[in-house]
Amino acid sequence: MSQKLTITANEVLELHSKACYNWKAVFVNYLTRISPEQTITFTQEEVHDMFVASTEEQYPILIKIFGKKEEHFPDGTPCLVSNNNVNYELQYANGKGKFYYFGRKVGDTITWKYSRKLDLNNLPVNEY
Repeated sequence: MSQKLTITANEVLELHSKACYNWKAVFVNYLTRISPEQTITFTQEEVHDMFVASTEEQYPILIKIFGKKEEHFPDGTPCLVSNNNVNYELQYANGKGKFYYFGRKVGDTITWKYSRKLDLNNLPVNEY
């Protein structure tokens, strides 16, 4: 399934209803971009930022509205993966959308909810 970038104003309001305090203002700002057709188009970066910031409760709503982006890193690519968007671990991609177990570059694989290519200049930071 490919990820859509244009959603309805009602879908933005649904996201707003589940958003944390800081993101509520972001969604209100997005509503200023509403088209005559009552839709809002996002950049891929804006959608990505929503997914990265999402909680376990918010993630399924984002999938329902935008769809899941199919992203396959080349085989052996070091990636940071997580199922809760808080605790990340290093795993290697298998080139087919999954990751090898236990930091190996061969063998059985697993799917993770969140993944990003390892970038030592842009590591995830918990903001508590």
